[in-house]
Amino acid sequence: MMVTADNLMNFSALHYTPLDLGKANHPYELTRRKKTILTVDMQHCGLGGGSCCPGPMGKYQLKTEKATFSFSIRPYHGNMGNMEDISKMNSAIKKK
Repeated sequence: MMVTADNLMNFSALHYTPLDLGKANHPYELTRRKKTILTVDMQHCGLGGGSCCPGPMGKYQLKTEKATFSFSIRPYHGNMGNMEDISKMNSAIKKK
């Protein structure tokens, strides 16, 4: 599968939900799910050590503001060609 967006995006495909990851303090506390969970986000906040150190620098913090984000999920197979070229072509078609 191929996930494309006109702007930068953050995504993951894991055997854990975001809630699973948030609740676990250590990797051994995670129970692998049979399904793959796809998470697609417009942005991702920078990391900081808020519990014992300062949080992320201002330029890496997400600001509260109105935003619009769209993305596409499409099937992909290796014989379709280079994934980067296909995503650029799909982006150009959407703009027409």
